[in-house]
Amino acid sequence: MACPVRRQDTLAALLSGELKASDLPMIACVEWVDAKAGGERRLASLNNRRLWVLKEAERAGMVCSVRVRIKPPAECARLVAKGSRTFRVDRCTLEARLEKERPPPRKEAGGSENGRGAADGEGEDAPVAGTDADSGVVGDKARG
Repeated sequence: MACPVRRQDTLAALLSGELKASDLPMIACVEWVDAKAGGERRLASLNNRRLWVLKEAERAGMVCSVRVRIKPPAECARLVAKGSRTFRVDRCTLEARLEKERPPPRKEAGGSENGRGAADGEGEDAPVAGTDADSGVVGDKARG
């Protein structure tokens, strides 16, 4: 199911002190060694809406480090090698591109949803970062 909370509302709650960064679920990340970058270790977010909110809070001086959950090595290796519907290494970037958020799915009579569900299975309906709005790289300080 898509997340009914807009990223701007989450950011506003962080900036007002109503919410702490630690109140948000941890960002899931993929980790790999990038041979093209001289063997540099890379982390890429799988939760780009949350990443956007936390980056904006950092710019405002409200967040200085974020704990992340790194996927198990076997899963990271599979995602790096083959990708998935929502993640591909070649789409990772340090720059975010915002897209218009879709409204939450409407409930039909009888309780079923007529929407198409979440983009990444984690309740996030509109990916934020990446060349094609799929993946964003998380800096080492995010490991905190």
